[in-house]
Amino acid sequence: MKIRLVAIGALFAVLNVGFSVETVAADKAKAERVDKNAKVCKRLAVPGSHIKKRICKPQRYWDKLQNDSQKLSQEMNSRSG
Repeated sequence: MKIRLVAIGALFAVLNVGFSVETVAADKAKAERVDKNAKVCKRLAVPGSHIKKRICKPQRYWDKLQNDSQKLSQEMNSRSG
């Protein structure tokens, strides 16, 4: 009985890992298809206002902004210690 439960658990674990690998591969393929020059519009909060402003920039701008934010955050965390 215990052997069957272990075997079923191992089977589910293998299937789950296989599914997550496929999902990651699909997400990566989708990210590669995104045009970096295509305009992407986002609604961002403007300091001093309750109204969000719509800002349209190329995808490469948003990627650079995110990378710069992560680098700044890492620098601030390394300085505090």
